[in-house]
Amino acid sequence: MFQSLRITFRSWRSKPLVTSIMLVGLSVAFAAAWLILYYVQYEYTYDQHIQSYQDLYLVGEKPAGVEDTWYFTRSRLWPTMEEQFPEVQGGTRLYNQLEMDFTSGIERFRETGMYVDSTFFDILGIELIQGDVQTCLDQTHKVVLTQSLAEKYFPDDNPLNQSLEIDYEHFLVSGIIPDFPQQTSFQGDFILSHALREMQDSAMVNWHATSTPILVKLDPQSDLKDLGQKITELVVKHAGEYYAETSFSLLPLAQYRTQDPAFSKQLKIISWIGILVLLIAAINVSNLLTAGAYTRLKGLGVMKTLGASKSGLRRQLINESIVLSFLGSILGFLLADILFPAFSELMNLPGLNEIPIPFYQYGIMVGVCLVLGIFTGLYPAWYLPRISIPHSLKGKLPRDPKGEVFQNGLVLLQFGVSVVLLIGALFVYQQLSYMRQKELNIDTEQIYSVQVDPTQFEQPDRILQYIPTLKARLASHAQISHVSSSMFVPYHNYMWGNMMESEETGEQFHLHFGVVDENFPHLFDLTVLEGKSFADSLGGQARPQILVNEAFVEAIGWEEAIGKPLDFIGETYEVMGIVKDFHFMSLDQPIKPLVYILGDIQDKSWWNWHRFISLKIQPGNLEPVMAFVNQELQTMDPGFPYETFFVDDEYEQQYRWVEQRSILASILSFLAIGIALMGLFGLMAYMTYQRTKEIGIRKILGATVSQLIQYFTGKFSLPLFGGALLAVPIAYLIISDWLQDFAYRINISPLNFLLGAGIALSIALIIVLQHVWKVANMHPVEALRDE
Repeated sequence: MFQSLRITFRSWRSKPLVTSIMLVGLSVAFAAAWLILYYVQYEYTYDQHIQSYQDLYLVGEKPAGVEDTWYFTRSRLWPTMEEQFPEVQGGTRLYNQLEMDFTSGIERFRETGMYVDSTFFDILGIELIQGDVQTCLDQTHKVVLTQSLAEKYFPDDNPLNQSLEIDYEHFLVSGIIPDFPQQTSFQGDFILSHALREMQDSAMVNWHATSTPILVKLDPQSDLKDLGQKITELVVKHAGEYYAETSFSLLPLAQYRTQDPAFSKQLKIISWIGILVLLIAAINVSNLLTAGAYTRLKGLGVMKTLGASKSGLRRQLINESIVLSFLGSILGFLLADILFPAFSELMNLPGLNEIPIPFYQYGIMVGVCLVLGIFTGLYPAWYLPRISIPHSLKGKLPRDPKGEVFQNGLVLLQFGVSVVLLIGALFVYQQLSYMRQKELNIDTEQIYSVQVDPTQFEQPDRILQYIPTLKARLASHAQISHVSSSMFVPYHNYMWGNMMESEETGEQFHLHFGVVDENFPHLFDLTVLEGKSFADSLGGQARPQILVNEAFVEAIGWEEAIGKPLDFIGETYEVMGIVKDFHFMSLDQPIKPLVYILGDIQDKSWWNWHRFISLKIQPGNLEPVMAFVNQELQTMDPGFPYETFFVDDEYEQQYRWVEQRSILASILSFLAIGIALMGLFGLMAYMTYQRTKEIGIRKILGATVSQLIQYFTGKFSLPLFGGALLAVPIAYLIISDWLQDFAYRINISPLNFLLGAGIALSIALIIVLQHVWKVANMHPVEALRDE
């Protein structure tokens, strides 16, 4: 064994440049592979720390006319399912979009939490650090805190049975639980009983409100399709035949994180790129070991003369490539550890110690190293021991047409993969640029929004009365041009939805709606194509007013919309205008039908719908404006933890996950190209050296330098052009499939294929020409000395 290692290291010392190229390529490839393995494992093992996670399912609801399944459904489903379906062995409702204000002394803080049923702790296998799991949520005004939140509000006292003011009401701290791991889909810093939500919101006790995630534990033998049909029948029984076309399904909790097809596809693409990076590095090593075999021939010839068998030599060569593979993996692991802080920041990942790597993955790493080592050494180990002793002792490789075809095939494959990745990186860059620059038909620049939901204040009526005054005072500032209040803000919070039927076809469609004031269309610079905006039509209206977008008019099937009555959410409205379609959701979604309802904030039927105040700030120094806004807010309610944000920042945030993974894919693509070009550099150094004598003879016979360059460049470049040609249709298929995930996308331009292939070929040909030029300009006598 040690003898084998000594031979290996002596061989590497004899060719330091090529050995360095192989090790650098392998270490970079392994570093990329380890980081990707960690990232993919992190995404695909979400919620798998939960006991019996294999038996936990989320109830999904898909109304007719809606493309996506919703994993929030009717609150009343859970207790009825538990009573009527024997395959349901437990469950809980877990509404986790809860924000409440905690008071500590004179300060208030906005915290996030959940409404759950008392079975929540048992279903998720959560043990209380303090408190009794049977009684911690048996009353509506009991609260369970995470350990970190308990330490925040009770740093020096035992929090159990202490009083805590939440949203101006007093709650009894009844339990403490460990902080949720980051790999948990549903989490919060405090937990309240779902019974409190039902007490506060009467809609939760009917069969129509769809706003509650339901997690159930099922018998492993359950028929999921049959259970989904039984849930549909249950909803129809209690909510009416209108929901007969609504389908229900059960999604394994372990798949919830990756259930979005676009997200899942991104992960698969990144995984495949990681595999291809390793493949390119392996091809590098195999090519360089084969091309550089002449440096080993004399040593192998001596070993064969001394009695070494072919099988023994093959084991030695395979062992060398395996040692090289393991050394590259160790260096790659160290490099990955150095790069991890930057990688985790890019991908928003926790520290290495926070996500344990399963033991079997270490086995996968060792297996990959072995397979890669065997793959890279397979051809040299098969070919070199077959060379006769005389040829070996001369250090000359005999002509092997099959070997040349194999080597050219590897170059073609390696370069083709590199071109595919480069073309893909160009399209990814263009799609991201397109999403950032696309005309949205809405103005979000310099729009500053403040959440002022009246229901969150201690004296909602007083706040209600003050908001019109606040809007007027804000509008008085010279640098603020428009002020508006609304139920939602584009790109920040989800608009409410409802189902309607097309008057033309009878088909159901899903629409979004929001309550706004008369200034909202002007604030966001919405274009009114027909009719009037709210501000132009106030006064003298028999019915409440609405604006609709073009998508709504098309979906409902109207030829004339202006002045039309619309029965909607228990009221009849009059259409005042048609707004040009604008993107109020991300560009991976088509523009949906939209209705804006004019709701007067001083009308008690609308006051609690006005949850945001937004203002347009003119260009200039923002700090004085922000200070002015904050001063006015504190006048309304001192110490209230207002949430503020810029709308264009919220728009950018929508594409963060797309951008993260696209940037990672692009970085990996360029790494793969760099590794391939390094390998090509080393390979050309070997191949031109092997043809030194041939070049000398051709020069003596009258060949000019330009003729030699033309001849050998054409010979060496054939697999490169073949790889580029093969890459184009493969890249087209991959890019076409990837772009399907975006409702609004760039066109597939032939220019990108030409540019990607052209850049890769240009760099490769420069490397080829550099080596051929050097050898072609050698003096014939020096070339003929190579014997």
